[in-house]
Amino acid sequence: MRKQNFFKLTMLCVIFQSTIFIANAQEKLWQKDLKESLYNVSWIDQANDGTIIASGDKGLTGMNNNTGEVIWSNPDIKAVSKSTFQNIEGLPFFHIEQVGLTGKSKTLLIDASSGKILFDSKEEDVKIGTHHLLPSISSILFEAKQNGKNKLLLFNYSDVQTKWMIEISEADGGLKSLVKSAMGLRGFLKFHPELIDDNKILVGEKEIAHMINLSSAIIFTISANSL
Repeated sequence: MRKQNFFKLTMLCVIFQSTIFIANAQEKLWQKDLKESLYNVSWIDQANDGTIIASGDKGLTGMNNNTGEVIWSNPDIKAVSKSTFQNIEGLPFFHIEQVGLTGKSKTLLIDASSGKILFDSKEEDVKIGTHHLLPSISSILFEAKQNGKNKLLLFNYSDVQTKWMIEISEADGGLKSLVKSAMGLRGFLKFHPELIDDNKILVGEKEIAHMINLSSAIIFTISANSL
């Protein structure tokens, strides 16, 4: 799936409060006033399928990148930082982090083409970090934190279900956690998970390797100190 990127140097995207202009060197391609749906536009980005994602005071909106037509709008998704926007490579999905009125955050996995929320981490009481795509089993492996623990969550996007979530280790806290956040490090695994025979996953973090089967049972754990 090729992303039609409208934010390269050959294009110009300008936000004036509630209005978005998309133009190239020759002409303005389209203009959209989003005051009614978003009021002030905070930021825009683009999903892999080309959909323009715009966040504002009154919610989150998806627009057709060729015409500016609003495809979908969700007034419940507010207070989203652009730094949390992450596309899922090769899929029309993205995930973002939303901060609620209580100050607690949650992660949403959204289908850019329809605006459908595929996964809401609030239901699992977890905070999602980075992700790893496992296309051969139509799944995404999320690195997550819950109650000071590092966890892995397997989400199947073909049947839109969370398959399992398992605890891996203690999460970093205090100064170390702040330093990692400042460096933009959102995960705890040391390398991309290795899928073995489409029924097991090999992951590594710190000095430990874990073999996990797809029924969520850890088959074995090896520490470098034990070798």
